[in-house]
Amino acid sequence: MMALVSILITDLVPQRDIASWRAYVNIAATTGRSLGGPVGGYLTDTVGWRWSFIGQAPLVGVAGVLVALRLQNTDPDAESEASESSRKPKLARIDFLGALLLALAIVGILLVLDLGGQKVPWDSKLIMTLSILSAILLIAFCIVEIYVAAEPIFPLFLLSKNNIATSYGSLAFSSVSQVGIMYTVPRYFQITRNCSVTGAGAQLVPAVIGNVIGGLLTGISVKRTGRYKLLLVLAGLISMVASTLLILRWNGNTGFWESLYIVPGGFGMGLSQAASFVAMTAGLEKEHYAVATSGLYLSGNIGMVAGVSLVNFVLENAVKAILGQKLTGPGSQKIIERAIKDVEYIGTLHGEVREAVVSSYVTSLRYSYGVSLVSASFAFLIGLLVREKKLD
Repeated sequence: MMALVSILITDLVPQRDIASWRAYVNIAATTGRSLGGPVGGYLTDTVGWRWSFIGQAPLVGVAGVLVALRLQNTDPDAESEASESSRKPKLARIDFLGALLLALAIVGILLVLDLGGQKVPWDSKLIMTLSILSAILLIAFCIVEIYVAAEPIFPLFLLSKNNIATSYGSLAFSSVSQVGIMYTVPRYFQITRNCSVTGAGAQLVPAVIGNVIGGLLTGISVKRTGRYKLLLVLAGLISMVASTLLILRWNGNTGFWESLYIVPGGFGMGLSQAASFVAMTAGLEKEHYAVATSGLYLSGNIGMVAGVSLVNFVLENAVKAILGQKLTGPGSQKIIERAIKDVEYIGTLHGEVREAVVSSYVTSLRYSYGVSLVSASFAFLIGLLVREKKLD
């Protein structure tokens, strides 16, 4: 859905206005995300988590009706209709083999990221098999795209273009950094303040507001100056500052103002989302906008999944190691396992046991913020590699 919206924007507005329009779309999407956290938490606390999924159905239905009624489709012009490619049967032009291989490779990679270190060990036969199979499928996809497909689903030569490679890399690492923070912040407040799911989800609202502001300022800046490289560099730098503040200052007794340290993280992500999209389209032929946009969202989504997996892996292993040193004796292993698997269980603990669990989590969360810091650093370095083309 987001990819299609972005493709429509590139078709309908000038390049300098793309960032502004992306910012408007981001406001709508971010408003939905900001409401989704507390509303989803409230539903979980009251009628059950299944309603967080069921409740999406009528909203999607309304969106579908609005698109059907208000979005005007365009007809191909006479020249396009007369071209040789348009006379081919439409289904015959679709690269089904490439699409299948790419989909299977991505599923394999996501399974490795999701299962590895969490549900099964990294050195297990399942992870090794999935990794090898994913690599084979990815190589097969590349061969099909280069030598077999008449109209590749993703022309690989696009990755050789600086604006494509850097925008993909910047958004992927920014996504790892941001989702690492968004994943751990609610858990931090559940553990240190014994917040409900609703209250913990509401703690993400400041970051969401920062995201909206970052997107809007990017749109204004690009429209006035036609420049975007500095914004990508700043996105990584500001996200690094946010992660550093969390590592240094979130010690378990976080006050209101210190809780706002996540705002720069959201702000940096807002800059990255809008500026990476503009960077991708700069100097790119219009016929490649659609496929390049899909690739950009794919890189961001993979970054999000990788971020959750990496942060969760680091957090769980750190808690297990640190808490294992503080809690010993009969029954300690059971407490450790339950504390890792069920955050709400920590709220039932008392005395020295609770203090040990909470302090171990606070220390371990600093390591998870380190994942966000390293990822933001990579986004910053990639931003420095962007070759800027001033937009018309």
